[in-house]
Amino acid sequence: MIEDLGATEIGAEKLAAAIDLAQYYASEAIRIREASAIGEELATADRLLKWLHDGWKEEQSGNTLISSPDIYHFGPRPIHDRATAQKMVALLVEHGWLVKVEPATVNGKARREVSRIVKGGQKVG
Repeated sequence: MIEDLGATEIGAEKLAAAIDLAQYYASEAIRIREASAIGEELATADRLLKWLHDGWKEEQSGNTLISSPDIYHFGPRPIHDRATAQKMVALLVEHGWLVKVEPATVNGKARREVSRIVKGGQKVG
């Protein structure tokens, strides 16, 4: 249609090229969206890490133990459900900032999902 504004049909070769181009841009859009989602997860994990180091208070363990419910009840704003907390904990465990431990008492409550905060793990990201 660009080559001939008066054209009434598009040839098979031109249509195939247009489809290839559309598929390329669609796959690029998906790739960029997925990269953005990973970036958002890392940013949320980093916020949680900062909160764990600076904002979390747990006297019995000297601020070294945290449970998933404590994260989603008291932690940073984007983490207010169990699934998100578990995902962020898994990410911090993967990067060496948390270590899963046996069930323990955290802030006077028996907890099943408990992690020990590591002060010198790998940087997230």
